[in-house]
Amino acid sequence: RWSVYCRIKCCEKVVRRVRKRNVMRYKNILWIDDCDVKDAGNIDEDPLEVEESQIDDITVIQDYFYELADDVCLIKEYKKALQELKDRNACYDLVVFDINMKEGIDKTEYPEIEETLKQKRVAVVDDYKEFVEKAGMYLYMFLLNCGYPNERMVILTGNGKSNPREFLKNAH
Repeated sequence: RWSVYCRIKCCEKVVRRVRKRNVMRYKNILWIDDCDVKDAGNIDEDPLEVEESQIDDITVIQDYFYELADDVCLIKEYKKALQELKDRNACYDLVVFDINMKEGIDKTEYPEIEETLKQKRVAVVDDYKEFVEKAGMYLYMFLLNCGYPNERMVILTGNGKSNPREFLKNAH
């Protein structure tokens, strides 16, 4: 439950900060998460990690974002998320994403994903196995190179294995 609580509190802080500055209210959120098992940290249960047949996307979105946004689009596949960001990133007030996308990337799609990232000047320095564990960091670089503002990105993850600073120095 701690991870769920932390994710909700993080989103609440972002929304409060924006409202306080009177810049904008987040209406449209793009949430990219593969909803995989056991990446929410050291907790007993996370609503994102139940069997798909037990819970639907709308319930998950309501649990995480309840009153924080008018519309939340949850995308579980990395390739689809890249295409959405490439085509429509200006439609979203906030992009929330996970770092580890091991369930959201099919190995057969990896070469195409790698090419899409390279088109936006993101150097892929990992093989497939390493890439899926830090795919969100590549997504961060992709968003920056698409012109999406850093202050409108939120990384939610239970993955503490990766060193983002070292990765970012090598990927850009």
